Amino acid sequence: MVEAKAQIFRLDQEIQRVHSGHHKIPVVDQCEALSRAQRLLFKERLEHIEQDKRYRHELLPLEIKEVTVKATAQGLITKIPFPTNYYRDMGIRIVVTKRGCKSKEISLTKMDTGDKAKGLDSPFWQSSYAWGQIFGDEGVDGFYIYNGPDLKAEGMIIDYYRTLPDVHCPSKVNPPEKYIDWNGKEHKDDAGWILDELADPGINLAAMILTRGLGDPRDFQLQTNKAAQTEQISKL
Repeated sequence: MVEAKAQIFRLDQEIQRVHSGHHKIPVVDQCEALSRAQRLLFKERLEHIEQDKRYRHELLPLEIKEVTVKATAQGLITKIPFPTNYYRDMGIRIVVTKRGCKSKEISLTKMDTGDKAKGLDSPFWQSSYAWGQIFGDEGVDGFYIYNGPDLKAEGMIIDYYRTLPDVHCPSKVNPPEKYIDWNGKEHKDDAGWILDELADPGINLAAMILTRGLGDPRDFQLQTNKAAQTEQISKL
């Protein structure tokens, strides 16, 4: 993790380089821009992670492994809630039981919501202890697992990407002024930039976000080109 102070120092330098003499941008605004930049880079990497495995290394700080979550409601369909900091799964094994047999783990096969009828009615799409297959769907509040005639889902073991925390730097605010973020919440502890490998492109992107309305429009284009070049270099 890169400390928030370090990222803001470098961001200040980048902004002054392009817009020398411009008034200092408030710390909370810089933190909001850094947070937004980190989210954009995270989502872009995640979107293409299957095409470029190098992206996974950049996102390693957000990987959470082997988390067990118990089911909260059972019936024809079993509901299993998301972990509290869940963003996207990397792989899920469902813990299932069958009367007279020991529990076992089966990799979840996801189905589209429109295929729900198949999962409940068709014998070829039914979850089965004997065949080692289990089907389910993802909802807004968790996973919905289709139980079969010979099994019941008890919970899951999940690998996932956690949500990305925002960058905050209240230590840069001089008392009696308080650090109030863009959601109106006061913070007293710094929270740094999580994705170390993306700190450089993050600085360029945050500077672009903060200064796109300032000065000569050509400065914005120069920053855009620099951010793109930094992205390409980081992929080499």
